[in-house]
Amino acid sequence: YVAKSLKNPNSLASRYRDFLINARKLMTDETFIPTLLVHAYPYNETLPVLKEDGSLDAMPSMKAIRYERMDEHVPSAFGYFNNQQRYEVPKSSEADEPKVWGPYFLGIYDLGDIVDSGALFIRKVSVNVDPNIVYMFPVSRESDIPYIRWPNELQISEKPNWERIKQEMMKKAKEEEEKKVKEKQ
Repeated sequence: YVAKSLKNPNSLASRYRDFLINARKLMTDETFIPTLLVHAYPYNETLPVLKEDGSLDAMPSMKAIRYERMDEHVPSAFGYFNNQQRYEVPKSSEADEPKVWGPYFLGIYDLGDIVDSGALFIRKVSVNVDPNIVYMFPVSRESDIPYIRWPNELQISEKPNWERIKQEMMKKAKEEEEKKVKEKQ
């Protein structure tokens, strides 16, 4: 929606972008895109309504606008060290390596934390890091998000490089053959 809208010079997205540029104001993409979505039909029809008492008419568990994983390389102000695993950007990926302070990429194993956060939006996902989470969203109801968390220990094997394995096996066979020839001499 946003990408298509930005191509139309009369769309809300283009007019808002132009307003920000002309007013010489900066806005991050993680604020710009949700701002457009909460003001655009039909997306704004899916948001909970804020009641006069400050509560929401739906999604009472919503506690944040956005969920993201940040600053996990140092302890928190309360001495807490995050010890959860996180997604690394594959060397073959087109995605940029996150900065040491984050934000870190989210993946399918972060769904439990996303649900617990009560956030309306998430940041930062990439089809080049974990396409599974990209295909999970959007959902119609919070209950549509499966509660999946990181296993206590998860080790991912390397993808087999059959060409390298073949070369190593051929080298080993050649060395063994040469050894047999030397033993016979």
